[in-house]
Amino acid sequence: MKTSLAGYNILLIEPLKFEAKRLEKDFIRLGANVFTALDIVQGLALQKRWDIDVILCNISFMTGLADVVSKEAVVNEGKGSPLLFAFGPNLSVHPSSMTSRGVLKFFSFPLDTSLISDGIAKFLFDPRVHLEHLAKDALQVPSITFVLQNGIKTWNLEVHEFTDEGLTAILDEENYGGDTGSMTVLVPGNDLKRFAVRVEKKTDDVNCFKLKVLMRDRDRWLALLSVLENKQSEINSFLLTSSGK
Repeated sequence: MKTSLAGYNILLIEPLKFEAKRLEKDFIRLGANVFTALDIVQGLALQKRWDIDVILCNISFMTGLADVVSKEAVVNEGKGSPLLFAFGPNLSVHPSSMTSRGVLKFFSFPLDTSLISDGIAKFLFDPRVHLEHLAKDALQVPSITFVLQNGIKTWNLEVHEFTDEGLTAILDEENYGGDTGSMTVLVPGNDLKRFAVRVEKKTDDVNCFKLKVLMRDRDRWLALLSVLENKQSEINSFLLTSSGK
């Protein structure tokens, strides 16, 4: 069985470029947003910049990860720290040593991404339940929820303008504290979508920021804009045909 990873951000730490690229492509086919690092320094930097859900790490490059990962599965509750999974040769790997380092499950060579996705599925949070929790206090554009996250905090967005590159929105504080993040969009009746974005502060408004979708996610963003346009047309049509309108 192939478990879909749609809606999840995966950080892959693997020193061999060709193997990292193979795994990245396979996880993308399963629907995941994948961030790849060739060493632990790059990995920790990416974890701080993006809203990472799962860290899949070569067992030789795990120093420092125990401090930033969750120690248990989150199942259907709201997500917290990233979940850590390790891989490597199945030699002298003792379960207790993995547990003490925050590893929830170990995968031995050769790696099969379908088997990995099935193996981590029971540990994952439900992204829809997570977003519903986030959306309780979220500002919405006609029943459409927008949330911005990085590895530190979550912000609800009040969207002012859409463009082919992204959107302009109001955050509930003046300083975002970084230049990248993950934007989650929930359109009722559609799957939630997550996009890697760059965050730029507009100089003419202290709380206004531009969120530019990275090129790798731009086609999916343009497709979502079509969905948003159709949803707005439905709302306008309902208002025009309703009694008293």
